Amino acid sequence: MAEEEIKRDRTWVDVQKKTFTRWSNNFLLQRKLKINDLEFDLENGLLLINLLEIISNKDIGAKYNKNPKIRSQLLENTSLAVKFIKGEGIKLVGIGPEDITDHNLKLILGLIWTLILRFQIQRAGFEGKAELLEWVRKMVAPYGEKPNNFNLDWRNGRVLSALTDALQPGVFPQNTWSGNALSDLEHSQDIAEKNYQIPKLIDAIDIYECPDELAMMTYISFFRDWWLDGFKRTDLNNTKFSSFGFTVQLRDKHGNNKNFSTDQFTVIPNPKADLHTTEHGGAYNTEFGYTGGNYSFKVNINGHEIAASPLNIGSH
Repeated sequence: MAEEEIKRDRTWVDVQKKTFTRWSNNFLLQRKLKINDLEFDLENGLLLINLLEIISNKDIGAKYNKNPKIRSQLLENTSLAVKFIKGEGIKLVGIGPEDITDHNLKLILGLIWTLILRFQIQRAGFEGKAELLEWVRKMVAPYGEKPNNFNLDWRNGRVLSALTDALQPGVFPQNTWSGNALSDLEHSQDIAEKNYQIPKLIDAIDIYECPDELAMMTYISFFRDWWLDGFKRTDLNNTKFSSFGFTVQLRDKHGNNKNFSTDQFTVIPNPKADLHTTEHGGAYNTEFGYTGGNYSFKVNINGHEIAASPLNIGSH
C-alpha cells in the first residue's frame, strides 16, 4: 500500500474514532462513565453494555460479570452485548465478541456506527443519509447553499454556518461570516454548543482537512434533533415579568413570531390562581391576581412543556 493511501486510511479511522468516542461518552456521562480509548476500553464489555442500556432505554436482561479479569469473562460480557444488539433487530456484519475483546478497531467502529444509525439517525422518518441530507438542503437553501454530500461540501464552512443560523435566525447571520472556512467552522460549532447544547463531536480542523461522511452525519444529526424537539426548546425571546403577569414571545425555527390559539397555549399555576391570557402576533400575555408569595407557572404548547418552564414569579 502506498504511503499516501496508508496516511489517508489512518486519517479517516482517527476521525471516526474521535467522533464515535465522543458520541458514546455523551450518553455514558449519565452514569459517570467514560471511554478514553475506543479501541481498548470496550474489551471487557462493561462500557458497551452500559451504553446499550442507555441508548435503548432497556435493561440488558441478563447477568453479566461486573469485575471480569480473565479472557473467558471478557468474552462472556461482549457476547452478551452482541446478543442484545442482534435481539434489537440490528444486523451485524463480520463482527463477533472476539473482535471487540481483541481490539479490532475498524470492526469496533463499524459496530458503533450501526448503533448511531439505529438509535441516533433513524428517527421520525429519517432512515439514513438521503433523508438527513434532504433536511439539511431545505434548511440551508435560503442561504444559497446546496450540499450534495456529508464530506467535501462542508469544508468551506458555509453549509455549517447556514445550518447553525437556520435553527435560530440571527445567532450567526450570513453577513457576519468571515469567509475563512476554518474560522467559520469553529465559530459555528461554538454557537451550536452554546445555543443548542450540541457537543463538538468532530473538530473543526477535521471537517476542513478530512471530512468523514459517517462522522459528519453523526454530528449533524444533533442539529436535526434540536429542530425535531422544537416544542421543548421554544424560544422565549424577550420574556418579561411583572408583579401581575408575564409575556411569552414565541418564535418558529425561522425566527418569526409563531401564533397558537389560547387553547393550544396553556399555563398551569402553582398555587392555583385565576388567569387571563390574551394573544397578539405570537406574544401571549398572562395576567393573574398576585397576592404575594411565590408562584410557579408550567407553560405548555400543544401538550409539550417549553424549555424555560416552569416560570417563577415572586420573592424567590
